[in-house]
Amino acid sequence: MAAGTAQETQNFVTLKGSVELIVDFFNYSLNSILYQRGVFPEESFIPTQHYGLTMYMSKMPEIKKYTDEILPHLKQWLTEGKIKKLVLALCDVNSKEPLECWEFRILAEETPTAITFCNKMIVVAKFVRNQNLLCHQVLPYIRSVCQRNYMANLNHHLKFSAFSKHLKTFRPVARHVTTIAEAPTLQQSKWIGRWLGTCAGMCFGAVVIGGLTRLTESGLSMVEWSAFGERPPLSQEDWEREFEKYKQFPEYKQLKKGINLDEFKFIWHMEYGHRMWGRLIGAMFVIPAAIFWKKGYFSSALKKRVLIYGALIGCQGLLGWYMVKSGLEDRFHGDADVPRVSQYRLAAHLGSAFVLYSLFLWTSLHHLVPAKVMEVSKAAIKFKRLVHFSKGIVFLTAISGAFVAGLDAGLVYNSYPLMAGRLLPEDLLALSPAIRNFTENPSTVQFDHRTLGHFTVLLLSTVWLMSRRVVLPPRARYAANALAAMAWMQASLGIATLLFYVPTPLASSHQAGSLVLLSAALWLSHELKNMKYIPK
Repeated sequence: MAAGTAQETQNFVTLKGSVELIVDFFNYSLNSILYQRGVFPEESFIPTQHYGLTMYMSKMPEIKKYTDEILPHLKQWLTEGKIKKLVLALCDVNSKEPLECWEFRILAEETPTAITFCNKMIVVAKFVRNQNLLCHQVLPYIRSVCQRNYMANLNHHLKFSAFSKHLKTFRPVARHVTTIAEAPTLQQSKWIGRWLGTCAGMCFGAVVIGGLTRLTESGLSMVEWSAFGERPPLSQEDWEREFEKYKQFPEYKQLKKGINLDEFKFIWHMEYGHRMWGRLIGAMFVIPAAIFWKKGYFSSALKKRVLIYGALIGCQGLLGWYMVKSGLEDRFHGDADVPRVSQYRLAAHLGSAFVLYSLFLWTSLHHLVPAKVMEVSKAAIKFKRLVHFSKGIVFLTAISGAFVAGLDAGLVYNSYPLMAGRLLPEDLLALSPAIRNFTENPSTVQFDHRTLGHFTVLLLSTVWLMSRRVVLPPRARYAANALAAMAWMQASLGIATLLFYVPTPLASSHQAGSLVLLSAALWLSHELKNMKYIPK
């Protein structure tokens, strides 16, 4: 059995061999197509070794029953010399229109030698498997409820046999595929990717603007919140009225008493810009989402994600105001009790922004640069798991940084690598009960952030070293290099921020760097997501 010519292989595969080999191979290739095209859930297939290759066979009873019924007919037709072609068609249940067709041309031989045709089976098995892997990258989503159908082209060209009584309906599982076969679908996918990438970029900007708002102590300058009705003061009287409102709250009374109107305008505009940027993100998300939804660009799975993303954007706005409210409450007493937002609410607000950014970026990468399907060794699978773990550590380290910011913990020990000449600060466990120190003691919070930072650099350096020992596609290797380089750069920014007493440019760069580092981890993880282990 061998593949056709170079031109022919673009449209069909020739099956050549004994009757038994053709029937056997058609069964395996059929299951391989159903697996690679995401027709059924991935967990409903099991890997098996055949022809020296890993084949994925369905363990669903209805599939096995169906093949058990059709394969004897195929064998009979081959024996009688009646069959020339097999076509596997995936059809829309409602319109009966074929969504995909896979054609196999038959050349049965009577007395092949076992070794010759075993080698030929491996050649064609590799060809079809590789063709399926390629199509997994380039064929469009199957969005409709489908049915499978087999047609046999007999010697009498006008006669077709279709086993319609065995047809089953199924709803395909969305797999990570984009289109090359249908240009409009490819264009739709690209537009979705660009849109979500823009939303991710705007989330990145919101984190940077929010960090600058905190560093300039501007976050409590707007003492009221409205979902849609906020507008800047337009006249001198409006500004004076807004300033008078601000004077009624703890930050002015205890921290900024005596600032003039021009200074107030600066901090007010910082907070206003942050809020308006958040609303702009909402508009940038909702308007294209409505247009794409109406035009039918979204699969059912993507529709669910879009609804979740929209809900998260709304919750993020509410969480931002909930955070600001904590700094406006009349709970600050004495000179040492500085009015500030709750570090818990700040961490929640930053964490939700990171989650939203990650979701936007991940889905954007899925549409713009689909990950390649790779069959790899156990070592590569271990590497993939380590990359997943590293994403969580990068996120955790960033959240610990939010506690540092919320408590101004970057100003308590401004030396490195020791803390006032000690590995452990003297007041590490000054609060009681001890658990409070990890979120309320500035010394402990800074120590935790240092420790997590060290561990993150060590972990990501290990990821880079492991990446040199496994076979990776070029994009994944670039991502691993970028991740390691950014880890060391982020650590350097953190140390510099500490030693120079938290200057605004360095502190803002350090916060932005955490998001860049998370982006690199997400990129690498995305490139590895379609790794499949090859059992030996």
